[in-house]
Amino acid sequence: MKIARLAGLMVVAVMALSLAVASAAFGEAEFKPVGGTFTGKSSTTNKLVAGGNTITCSGNTTQGTISSATLAGGVTVNFTGCKSSGTGGSNCTVKSVGGTAGSILTKTLHGVLGLILAKGSGTGVALDLLPVSGKTFVEIASNTCTVETAVEGSVAGEISPVGTLKTTGSLLFAPGTTGESIKVIDLSTGGLIKPALEAFGLAASQETSESLGFSGTGLEVT
Repeated sequence: MKIARLAGLMVVAVMALSLAVASAAFGEAEFKPVGGTFTGKSSTTNKLVAGGNTITCSGNTTQGTISSATLAGGVTVNFTGCKSSGTGGSNCTVKSVGGTAGSILTKTLHGVLGLILAKGSGTGVALDLLPVSGKTFVEIASNTCTVETAVEGSVAGEISPVGTLKTTGSLLFAPGTTGESIKVIDLSTGGLIKPALEAFGLAASQETSESLGFSGTGLEVT
């Protein structure tokens, strides 16, 4: 009986230690310091795919602010050199509703920091971007190739580097077999979120690699 009790106590102790280690290893992701600004530009072609519809943009520029330890605020992205392909043909110049030809400008967005589940081989830290108001990222005007559509939902990119103060970084948005490759995020603000984009009434994926620049002494993502 004593041996059984001792074995039980050892199991409890091992479990407690495992949970403590896991908690330390997967603590909340945070931005440090807060209050700086950042800019970005794509280092690859930007591609939005939804069913048989594809929108490609040759570049983009991004800007925003590190509003808090877990939030990037006032984010806007201006995609340039944009073309669309769909049921009506291919290589048609496309724009956002009310915009200029070849340019797609998003609504104001914010990004919430969190941990990717499951982590995979990357940094394991994601920034989930979503509209500040409503659920629409951008409204894309119709042309000969594609119909007008609203891009809705949220999209997550894996941020790097982590654990070091840097003036530059990157944000990778990669497509999965259906929709985005990042399926679940444990948000630093609490709770889980499943990033998902929709365009043309279908599940969509966004593919790009964003090069980031941080103001001042730089930014650390813990």
